[in-house]
Amino acid sequence: MEKLYSVKYFADLIGVTKKALTVWEKEGKLAPIILPSGHKRYNGEHLVLVNKSNLRVNCKYLKV
Repeated sequence: MEKLYSVKYFADLIGVTKKALTVWEKEGKLAPIILPSGHKRYNGEHLVLVNKSNLRVNCKYLKV
């Protein structure tokens, strides 16, 4: 069985936020595996896809 990563773990692994993964999912750029329990998971194929593509997060910087 292939290793499945939780949303938080996968986000940390690729250096983005959980919110970024949600946005990419809504944009159709990265579709997680949905378990019967409703939890979302990512696998090695998702990791390859992120590394091959130029998925980027739009960042806004606030001056504090």
